[in-house]
Amino acid sequence: MKPKTLGILFGLLSIITVAGVAPAFGQIDSSGNIVNANMEYTAKASDSTTVVITTTAFTSGQPLVLGIEFNDSNGNFVKHQNYAITIIQDNDTILSNQHAHTHTGMDIQVTQNLLSTDQINIQMTLLGVGLPTTDPSTWTGVKGEVLSFSQVALTNTTIPEFGPVASIILAIAVLSVVVFAAKTRVIPRF
Repeated sequence: MKPKTLGILFGLLSIITVAGVAPAFGQIDSSGNIVNANMEYTAKASDSTTVVITTTAFTSGQPLVLGIEFNDSNGNFVKHQNYAITIIQDNDTILSNQHAHTHTGMDIQVTQNLLSTDQINIQMTLLGVGLPTTDPSTWTGVKGEVLSFSQVALTNTTIPEFGPVASIILAIAVLSVVVFAAKTRVIPRF
């Protein structure tokens, strides 16, 4: 195999393998969803509003990113949901937002750096549905209900997380097989 062809082949293999690398924990895609989520918590209000909270991995010394969704009984997003949220870990408050609002039914909250990899306690109070610039007495929906969350599932735990080094090793391995086959003529040419 000519050196120029070998270089092109190596370049193509490198691009393909690096492009296929899974993103790291804690990243958010363009739709606002957490990529490779670690934990999922859910709670249901008395009016059937379902709140789903998805978190990134629990890493001591790093903040926790929470993706929050509010859905009605038909599975549609509850727009303009107002809520208060507090996150406690190891008896310390790592997030307290008493005036949170989502325009779309999806929201993101970020905690202070975690103190450990221990589980968290989520406390959320639904404050009503309405624009935050309007009088809270005009808001509709559940008001003042405190939700109790339960951990539903570990998500994406079956997908191994390989970094760029694994992709480079794969590219070198494939290239080595191609070079070996070309030099020893193990693969017949047609």
